[in-house]
Amino acid sequence: MVARMTSRHSIEESSNPLAPLDYTPLLDRILELIKKKKIFQFSPDRKKLRISAYDIAYEIATNRELHPQSPLTQNVGIKAATVNFILETEFYSKIKTIRDELQKQLDTACGENKTKSSLENLCTLLSNFNSNQAALPFKYPFNKTYSFTSQRLIIENRLAEERRKGTESIIKAHHLNVKFEGINKFNTQLVDSLKSYIDNIAEPDSHDSHELIEILNNTSGQKNSELTEFRKIVDTESLPRLLRDIKIDYLDYLRRECAKTNIRYSNAEGFECLETLINRLRLLSDYINDVNLEDSHYEVSYLLDKPLNLRTDFSQANAFDMLPIIPEYEGVIGESVDKDRGIKEFNLGLRLKLNGSVNSYEENSVLDYFMSELDPNSQRHTDQLKDPAKAKNFKQKVLRIACLYYFIFAIDEDGKTSDKDYNPIPKFEADVLNKLKVGETSNDEVINLLIKIISLILTQDSWQVRRKLAALRNLLQNFLSKKEILPSFSKIVQLSVNKEILNKTSSKIIKTRNFFKLDLNQENQSQAKEKAREALAYVEVVPPTVNEQSLTSLAVTFTFDDVRYFTDGDKQDFSMKYDIAEIKTLPVIFSPIGEKDSKPISHPIYDKYFASQNIIVIYYKTKELREQIFKNSQSPEASLYRQVFTLLSYLCISICREQVSLDTQKKEKLFIPIFRFHLQDIQKVAEDEVFLNSLES
Repeated sequence: MVARMTSRHSIEESSNPLAPLDYTPLLDRILELIKKKKIFQFSPDRKKLRISAYDIAYEIATNRELHPQSPLTQNVGIKAATVNFILETEFYSKIKTIRDELQKQLDTACGENKTKSSLENLCTLLSNFNSNQAALPFKYPFNKTYSFTSQRLIIENRLAEERRKGTESIIKAHHLNVKFEGINKFNTQLVDSLKSYIDNIAEPDSHDSHELIEILNNTSGQKNSELTEFRKIVDTESLPRLLRDIKIDYLDYLRRECAKTNIRYSNAEGFECLETLINRLRLLSDYINDVNLEDSHYEVSYLLDKPLNLRTDFSQANAFDMLPIIPEYEGVIGESVDKDRGIKEFNLGLRLKLNGSVNSYEENSVLDYFMSELDPNSQRHTDQLKDPAKAKNFKQKVLRIACLYYFIFAIDEDGKTSDKDYNPIPKFEADVLNKLKVGETSNDEVINLLIKIISLILTQDSWQVRRKLAALRNLLQNFLSKKEILPSFSKIVQLSVNKEILNKTSSKIIKTRNFFKLDLNQENQSQAKEKAREALAYVEVVPPTVNEQSLTSLAVTFTFDDVRYFTDGDKQDFSMKYDIAEIKTLPVIFSPIGEKDSKPISHPIYDKYFASQNIIVIYYKTKELREQIFKNSQSPEASLYRQVFTLLSYLCISICREQVSLDTQKKEKLFIPIFRFHLQDIQKVAEDEVFLNSLES
């Protein structure tokens, strides 16, 4: 069992396979270096306390001889881990040892018995920062009064006895409820289904039959077996798998309701584009679930040693998320479990992505962003291929974009079939799938194929993707802006596990001691995740009918609801102003150090506004950071720098804070204002500044 953070912000036990962390080697390295270096240093006038967290972080990050082993005990395929520390008491003990050493150094820097007075000298009252307007260094209009109006809102959904008119609502939202039934019977059904499967592949009372029953009894009773892992996959991945298909149903829900209005006629092209999108997504879903096609049929490759399986990849919850216009989920609003009745419910918000701009990459639309990713000649494409930390995932991303966009936007070039009735599968297989097979075409030919797909989507007059997306966006915006309340819609389906996941012969099961084709019991986190992805390819969303191909299933009911908020009661006017009485401040500056004639220089803004202030200064060298650390933001150097700089900065500020005396009778408080420099245009974000910004959050 490992720890996880719950929605109630408490730690509790869970069986989730979180990646363990061991920070002991890194903490030992930090302790070793801080004993050799002065972390704290006062200016001659005693007005500034300098903290040299940067020197330690930079040295550990750039000197490979000082690199500790990775804190991830299993570092393949893992980008992040939660608070799942190995030997928690040792971790906290190491932190305390570092803290004690820092405290000792602070005492030395301040002088004998002068620590508290030295830190008190750096403090000033918050009221001293009061000004008519905001200005450097620390000036704020604290006397300004802020007014706002409050009014009670009432929420109404499909459960309301009487619903008011939608024209009276001030906020509208679409809500999704997903209810799983029979979760308490799932284990029994799975074992019973496997017993029936044994009867089909082995003669009753035969040696094989007895051995298969023995394997089933052993695995079903073990805590760590393929059956246990399979149940975990269904438990954790059933909702995400279902949500992929529900996106299609939501689009169809909007289509049906839109068909009842005049908008379908005033924007006939947009309505046909909506029908086409729904039909293509269903065709794609059916295509990857075709039991008559082997897994190898779906394998494609782009500069990869191992091919990408589209059946597995497009079975994931985010399979359609790269499309310019597609539904998205806005968090899990609520989750409830009724163990006695075997019911689990989820509540989520729904919204639409409508091919908006991608500001972080300065792209005008989602379409432009993904076409730039696909373009072998684009700077972003070539940069990611050169980055060892990103190359593999990026190659897979390129394949997803190429296949998904071609499948969804392809048209009948002969003009005989309308877009909504056109089946792109034969042309997709001939022009894309077969040309992306390992060994079928050269890398140059694959690159030419990518360029051709971009041309078809962006410049080919007959495909007219931009125009169709604009028409679809216009249709959806106009329809969703209508005030009328849409009727709720419920649908019952089965989340079914296809029998194709099973080994087909008794000899194979006996040899591997495993009923499944996939070895789901993996110790390596990356391999376990990959096998879970593969298993999802055998999970289908089907109508609630008898299905001979189903190994086991869960009944699911999902409901779309048009939720409205109405105002209730009179408005109330309020005003607020800052209460700055009895608040001390301990100002902190993250100050960049530049270079001139090979000598370090402080920033002109620092010289002008902060040089005479009583402050704590944590400096960093911008040029070194950008050239040596953050040239690759995912590198081990960048990771080490972030960890060490964050830890030392936090511990040093925390130790300084504890030296400030507060009069509890006067209800004194301490506020630590933090100032950092933004060295570039406000629209441009450097990785070192992103990191510093995260420290303030």
